[in-house]
Amino acid sequence: MPANALVAGALLAVVVAWLFLGLAMALALAPLVAFPLGGLFRLTGFIARGRDAVLSDVWSTWSSTWREMIGVGVALTLSSFVFTTNIVVGLAGDFGPATFVAVMAGWGLVGTWVYALLAWPILMDPDRVATRVRDRLRLAGLLAVAFPLRLLGFTLVIAVFLALSTAFFAAVLTVSLAFAALVVCRYVLPASDRLSARAGLAVPSVIAD
Repeated sequence: MPANALVAGALLAVVVAWLFLGLAMALALAPLVAFPLGGLFRLTGFIARGRDAVLSDVWSTWSSTWREMIGVGVALTLSSFVFTTNIVVGLAGDFGPATFVAVMAGWGLVGTWVYALLAWPILMDPDRVATRVRDRLRLAGLLAVAFPLRLLGFTLVIAVFLALSTAFFAAVLTVSLAFAALVVCRYVLPASDRLSARAGLAVPSVIAD
């Protein structure tokens, strides 16, 4: 619950900054959401791996992987902003090339968030801390290419669940984000282990044993 509340509070801070301080401030703060989000995925990764998880794991995660988290946060923020801007501009233009740009940007935005849903649990996987960051991110890309339709459907289910949970603000603050992260980890980590073994990549020791 505390880790869930940290993520919810960070997201709320970005929304408040957008409403009262403008888009530029919201974009500046958005990458910082990666810190509580990364900590949440580390905790749910421990649980998905069948281990005990304590809140102190969040602080150790921040100290050891802050570069990776801020890098992913900045990349997701910029790509989401670019794709969203292209969608808005394309829909406001004349039918034809502008619509094509909007459609392509829409698919780009969907692809970005499908990849993010894979990248966070793999990046924060407690059994892959010794694996290079670029190899973890590459594995997330390989997983997206290997099962695009299945992962798209899974992403939509998670998105609908989170959208519905916003109607119950208390749920968002306490459990819904953590529950979604746990479901994602329980789905993505075993799938990434199987793909690692099939592709000849490094396999977590808990699986290799």
